Amino acid sequence: MNDDIDIFIVIYLLNQPQEHSRYKKAFYKRLSYNQRKMRDRRVPRASLLRPEVSAWRKVYESKHNQTFVTLTGLDCASFHALVPQFEEHYTSTSPSPDANEKYVRIYPKRGRNRLLRPEDCLGLVLVWTRTRGSLSSTQVIFGISYTTCCDYLKFGTRILLKTLYNNPAAEVKFHPLLPSRCSQCTPETFA
Repeated sequence: MNDDIDIFIVIYLLNQPQEHSRYKKAFYKRLSYNQRKMRDRRVPRASLLRPEVSAWRKVYESKHNQTFVTLTGLDCASFHALVPQFEEHYTSTSPSPDANEKYVRIYPKRGRNRLLRPEDCLGLVLVWTRTRGSLSSTQVIFGISYTTCCDYLKFGTRILLKTLYNNPAAEVKFHPLLPSRCSQCTPETFA
């Protein structure tokens, strides 16, 4: 008898009309300013450590392979082999694009120091890909605000693409019997 009631309840619930997402937005609009702010998925700057003492810095300075593979997908040797090539583009390009969305070449001796070092920016991009794009977790790991995280992710992703495009070890190789169809691929294709 008890099973019949459970089956009836399940059938009843399945036949109920589903609430559309546009009606859920009405709930959000009825919230006060403070209630909306509490539901914002960004981590406030006051809650974060400085990038120099962040969790990423601790991982980077420990040089522990297991942690590196877990966070970035690369072991220490592979990560450190990639850093000098990445740094070449990182130090010579501004993280802020001009009006045409082109990154501008800069002189590294001028202006104030950047918030993130080249190895931090490379780690940010690799960690972001491993965390399935979660910005709140990358904010906490690297100790940077939401806007800074977005800016450096966009910047670092483009630099990593350039770095890997010019690296023969990162080249995709096809079986010799298969015809290659990617001879026209350039970094601009993916940008």
